[in-house]
Amino acid sequence: MADTKLGATAMAQCQEGSAEEGQEHRLRAALRHLQAESGVLERLIYKHRNQHRGAAYFQYLLKVRRDMKLLLSANLAEVINAVFPVITCHKPANTILVPNRQGKRKPGANHSHYKRLLGVARLLSQMAEPVMKGAVQISFLLARSFFVELCTAVLALLARVRVLTQQVSHIVYRHGYE
Repeated sequence: MADTKLGATAMAQCQEGSAEEGQEHRLRAALRHLQAESGVLERLIYKHRNQHRGAAYFQYLLKVRRDMKLLLSANLAEVINAVFPVITCHKPANTILVPNRQGKRKPGANHSHYKRLLGVARLLSQMAEPVMKGAVQISFLLARSFFVELCTAVLALLARVRVLTQQVSHIVYRHGYE
C-alpha cells in the first residue's frame, strides 16, 4: 500500500516535471520567434523610416521596437537556465533568490534571477498597449488603402508579436508568482 502511494507520488512528480519541461521548450521557442520578429521589425523600420517618420503609427512601431529590444536585452534565456531547474526540483529554491557570484566578471550580474523575471513580466504587460495602438493606427491606413503592402506586413508582424508576448507572459506569470 505504501509502495503504491510512493509510486503514485513519483509518477505525479515525473508528469509535472515533463509538463514543466514542455513549458520551458515553449518559452525558448517563443523567445527564438520573438528574436526573428524583432529582426523583421528592425528591417521594416530601417527601410521605411524616411517616408513615415512623423506618422503616429510609425511612432508606435518605434515604441514596439524599443520594448522588444529591452525584452531581448534582459537575456531571458539565462534566467530560464537558472529558474527552470528550480521549478523541476533539480536545484534548491534559494538559488534564484540569491545573486550569482559573478559580480566582477559581468556588469549587472548582482541582480537575482527572480527580480529579472519580475522585470520581464512587467515589461511584457506594458508591451500590449503600443502593439494594440500601432495595430489600430495601421488598420486605419489599410482602411483608406494607403501603403497596403507595408500595412499588411506590419499588421502580420504586430499580430505575431502580440501572440508571442502573450505566450511568454503567460509562462512567466505562471512561474514567477508560484
